[in-house]
Formats: sequence, structure tokens, C-alpha cells
Amino acid sequence: MRLIAFRPEYQITAEPSRNRIFYKHFAELAQAQELPEYLSDWQQALDAMKPGFTILSDMTELDDVSGPLAKLFEQAQTLLDGRGLRMIATVHAPDVALAHAATSAEAPAKYPRRSFTDLWQADKFLDELAAGA
Repeated sequence: MRLIAFRPEYQITAEPSRNRIFYKHFAELAQAQELPEYLSDWQQALDAMKPGFTILSDMTELDDVSGPLAKLFEQAQTLLDGRGLRMIATVHAPDVALAHAATSAEAPAKYPRRSFTDLWQADKFLDELAAGA
């Protein structure tokens, strides 16, 4: 496992042997106004992946971000285009998971995604998905 970034607002780790990126938001992201290394951190993680990679996204500390960072997050998502992303498993805190599932069911999905409330179950799901490839 290769640590790409461990910042007060987020962590990104690449695990080439599993062809997986682990991403975690921290609560400090809610107060952030800018993240100067965010796009380059994501680029480094993506450069370590092969087509068919997966992302495990832990959103349990902060479920949503908005404000001045919205454009930055959109730019980061475009880095995924054409890279061969297979699946994103997003883990939400149990109290917000139902509300999130309802809203995401209404919006068209740009990337294949499945929501969980347990990090271990999400990781296991991605492992099983990769094993069935």
C-alpha cells in the first residue's frame, strides 16, 4: 500500500496489488477553502492504477462537501474519465445513508457506484467484484 497524501482534510492511498484507491474525507474538509495539492494527489493515485481499478471512499466523518471546493471536486472526478474505473464503493455514516441513497437514486450515475454503511463490507464487495473479473 502506498500513501499518496495524508492531509488534515483527506487521505489518499493507492494499493496497486489490489488495483484500488482508498479515499477518506476528514471533518476538517468542511472548513477548507482550498486544497492546493488535491488534483495532483489524485493524479498520482490514478497513475498507480490499471484499467478495472476500484475506489473505496470513506465518507463517514463528512458525508458531503460544498461551497468553494465544488468545482475542485468536479475537476477531480473528470480525472477518472477514460481511466477504466470499475466501481466506487462509498461508505456513509448509518444515519445519513438512507437520505443519501434516496437522493442518489434520483440522479443519473456518471460512475458505477454502490453505497455501504460498513467499511469492511464495502472492501469485501470490491474484493469479490475483482475476483469475479
